[in-house]
Order: sequence, then structure tokens, then C-alpha cells
Amino acid sequence: MDIAIVWNVRAARGDWTIVSSDLALDNPLKSAVMVSLFTDRVAPQQPISDDTAVGIQSPTGPTGAASADRHGWWGDAFADRPIGSRLWQLRRAVKVGTRAIPREIEDIGNEALQWLAPCCSC
Repeated sequence: MDIAIVWNVRAARGDWTIVSSDLALDNPLKSAVMVSLFTDRVAPQQPISDDTAVGIQSPTGPTGAASADRHGWWGDAFADRPIGSRLWQLRRAVKVGTRAIPREIEDIGNEALQWLAPCCSC
């Protein structure tokens, strides 16, 4: 079992809950998927072509400004692979087309969950 993450739709965030004076527990796969999808992964310095196709723009502005924030977790600086997803970047996207956005959401989700797939050449 793992710590349960309960999604609050109104606040658009997950949170831990207390049950009988202890943290609630839940399926570890569910917790891993929630963390992988809804933790902000650091944005690349320059968006890839698929990102720019849906209007995701690179963070701009002076260092420390909200517009220059690449999000992410500081611990990723020491990791081989960052955690989280770049779904948060879609807030910055210029909505250029309805067909490209769902495909980009799928790609970002696959990127975030890639670590769950076994390494093989299937």
C-alpha cells in the first residue's frame, strides 16, 4: 500500500487524507500515476516542434519572474529522469487548433508514465 492521493477537482490538485489519525492508504499504482501526471515536470529550455505546433511557448522573462518559471522539482537536478508531466504547460499554450491539443496531451501523458513501462525492445 502507498499513501492515498485524493484529487480535488475544484482546487485542481491532489492531497493526502487522514483516516483514524493516520495517512490513508491506497493502491501504489494509482498513487504513482497521480504523481506522474499531476506533478509539474521541468519545462525544456526550448520546446520541441510538437510543442510549438500546439502553441506551447518557451518560458520568457528575467530570471525569477513568473513568466520565466520552468516549474519542476529541485530533486530532478540529481535524477536520471525527471518526475511529473508537462501538462501544466498547456496553460501557456496558444490554442491554435482543436486537433493538435488532444494529441499533445496524449504525448505528454505518455512521457510522464514512460517510467512505468518495462524496458524492452518489444
